Amino acid sequence: MQLGDVIKFTSDQAIGHDARDKYHIFICRTDNFRAPDEYAFLFISSSNFSDCFPIQKCDYDDMLEYDSFVSCGNLVFYSADYLRTAKPKKFGAINTEHLVALHSHLCDHEVMVQWQITITCNALASVL
Repeated sequence: MQLGDVIKFTSDQAIGHDARDKYHIFICRTDNFRAPDEYAFLFISSSNFSDCFPIQKCDYDDMLEYDSFVSCGNLVFYSADYLRTAKPKKFGAINTEHLVALHSHLCDHEVMVQWQITITCNALASVL
């Protein structure tokens, strides 16, 4: 997996929802001691929750069914074993322009806890 890859697999980490298929944006592999598992992702959601980053269907017509949002409240973490079992499928990737804008959105605003901002912004810095 590469930074920005959009992967779909069943997740039970969407707060307030049962396990269901979700689009995820791969951020990085981490060994941060606070991370519960090693692979860090952001969700793509249909609703704009607290400080989400908008992405439009017209920019990702082959991947999105409607205008969507990158959920920026928390990273979600998965283990290698979970991902192997979930059998993720790649659907596309977030373009560099949007990864740069996402970096600014997350690094210039405290939209998630600082240790998760650090993980995400360090990973996104590679596209600057």
